[in-house]
Amino acid sequence: ALLWGGQHPPSCGSTGMYPKLLVYALLGLGSLLVGGLPLPCPPTCQCYDTSKIFCSEERMREIPAGLPGNATQIFFLRDSHLRYIPKGLFDGLENLGELSLHINAISSLPEGIFDSLVNLTFLDLARNRITTLPGDAFSKLPQLQVLRLYENELQDLPEGLLDSQSGLLELSLQSNRLRALPSMFLRRLPHLEKLLLDNNFIEVLPPQGFFGLNKLKLLTLSSNHITELPCCLFDTMPHLRELDLGRNSLATLPDGIFVNLTSLGKLILSHNQLAALPRGVFASLPNLKTLNLRKNQLESVGNPWRCDCNLCYLHSWILGNSEKVKLSTQVSCKSPPHLAGQAVTSLRDDHLTCQATLRSQGLLPRAPASSPRRITGCVGARASIVTL
Repeated sequence: ALLWGGQHPPSCGSTGMYPKLLVYALLGLGSLLVGGLPLPCPPTCQCYDTSKIFCSEERMREIPAGLPGNATQIFFLRDSHLRYIPKGLFDGLENLGELSLHINAISSLPEGIFDSLVNLTFLDLARNRITTLPGDAFSKLPQLQVLRLYENELQDLPEGLLDSQSGLLELSLQSNRLRALPSMFLRRLPHLEKLLLDNNFIEVLPPQGFFGLNKLKLLTLSSNHITELPCCLFDTMPHLRELDLGRNSLATLPDGIFVNLTSLGKLILSHNQLAALPRGVFASLPNLKTLNLRKNQLESVGNPWRCDCNLCYLHSWILGNSEKVKLSTQVSCKSPPHLAGQAVTSLRDDHLTCQATLRSQGLLPRAPASSPRRITGCVGARASIVTL
C-alpha cells in the first residue's frame, strides 16, 4: 500500500484532503515541466534537437538572448554582421562544445566572455575585426582543440594567451597584422598539429619559439617579412610533413636547418632572396616529395640555373630523388653557353665545372699566364681538381 508519512491514505470520509493534495500535485507537476523544458529557440535562429543552434539572420546586429542552456553547438553563420558580444551571453552554457562566430564584424571580446564554456572544444572567431585579445581570453577553456583567429586585425599576442590549452590541435592565425611571435607563446602546446602563421608582418622568429611542438605536422610561415631563420628553429618537429617558407626575404639558410625534419614531404622556399644553398641542406629529408625553389636569387646555381661546380650537391640530390622532385625534368641550364637549354637531369658530374687556377686557389705562388688552367668539378658530389 502507498503510505503518506508512514500512515495509510486518508479514508473517503476525510473531507478537504483530496482538493489540497490535487493542488500540491498540480503545482509540483508544473514546476517539473517548466524546469525540464528547454528555453524556446531565439526568433532569429533555428534549433535542432534542442542542442544545435544556427543563427543566420542577415540583418542581425547583435546576438539574441535566451540561448537554450543545453546547447552543445552554436553557429552564427556568415555575414550576420554581428558587431559585439554582450557580456555574460554564454553564461550557463557549460555543455557547449562548438561555437562559431566567423565572418562577422566583431572588433573586441569582453573580459571573461568564454569563462563558463568549460567543455568547449571548437572556437571559430575567424574573419572578424578583432584587434586585441585579453591575456586571459581563453584561460577557462581547458578542453579547446581548435582555435581559429585568421583574417582578423591582430597586431600582438599576449605571452600567456594559450597557457591553458595543452590539448590544442589546430591554431589558425594567418592573415592578421602580427609583427612578432612572443618567445614562449607556444610553450604549452605539446599536441599541436597545425600552426598557420602565413600572411602576417613577422620579421624575426624567436630561436626557441617552436620548441616542444613535437607533434606538429603543418607549419605555414609564407608571406611574412622573415629575413633569417634561427639555426635550431625546427629541431623538435620530427613529424612535420609540410613547411611553407615562401614569399619571405630569406637570403641564406643555416647549416643543418632541416636536419631533424625526417618526415617532411613538402618544402616551399619560393619567392625569397636565396643566393646560395648550403651543401647537404636537403640530405636529411628522406621523405621529401615536393621542393619549390622558384623565384629566388640563387647566384651559385642561377635561377634559371648556372650549371657549374656549385651545382654539384643539388644535382646529385635531384638525380637521387628524381621520382620525388616535382617537375625536375623541366629544370634547365641557362649558362655556361655550351650547356644552355639542357635539362639538369641530363648532365653528368663532369659537366659541372668551374674554371680556376692553382694560384687563385692559393695552392701555388703566382704563375705566368701560360700556366695550365685547372677545372673544379664533381666526383661523387665532392669537388676535385683536374687538368685540361
